[in-house]
Amino acid sequence: MTGRDGQGRIGFTCQSFYSVSTAPSLISFSIMKTSTTYPRIRRTGRFAVNVLSSHQQGISNQFARKGTDKWADIRWHQTLASNPVLEDTLMWLDCQIWAEHDAGDHVIVLGRVTEMNPATRHVHDPLLYFQGRYRHLGPDGTPWGPSPRSEDENPAGLPGSNNLCSTRRQRTKSGWTRLFYIGPGERRTVLRWSPAVGVAFCAAWAGQLDAWAASLAGPASLTHK
Repeated sequence: MTGRDGQGRIGFTCQSFYSVSTAPSLISFSIMKTSTTYPRIRRTGRFAVNVLSSHQQGISNQFARKGTDKWADIRWHQTLASNPVLEDTLMWLDCQIWAEHDAGDHVIVLGRVTEMNPATRHVHDPLLYFQGRYRHLGPDGTPWGPSPRSEDENPAGLPGSNNLCSTRRQRTKSGWTRLFYIGPGERRTVLRWSPAVGVAFCAAWAGQLDAWAASLAGPASLTHK
């Protein structure tokens, strides 16, 4: 999320962003109440959303850190509403604050879209973040495909399990099936697709991988490598 006030350009990395409505065009994001950046955006009444591309992991890390110059070496241009938007992203949206809703230790912010990038801009894959590490799309477009690990995977302390999780498709004699890979090292757990496994995998980032994998050992055809 980016913006500008009388003190200069503003920005922070946001994990929770989604579409809300098409008529009117509304989007939403959530921000901790302890944020020192969002109050500056609130006072301006406007902000921009920048959906990062797969090669912009460094920018995500840079805008997630506190106490540093988040805009150092960042290429950007200005929208009609004077918000700075990042170059080479997957897409961007310019918004006015529509409403705010209290949600525990967060504030849910609704924004009305006033401008967006041209459709021709969508030329990159998205930057994905899951299970405490960055991900990329696999060759078949599957999310959470294996991605190279780096020495700077989680510098901002973003939440997530330390277990490694990924999923990919595999061709069998009867067609395609999906395999779920859980756990680090050579003895990772491999689960073949079933409805129960799929639901459990989606909830796995709560950090209880060993518990649910063990509970599914029978019906899920659990094997070790």
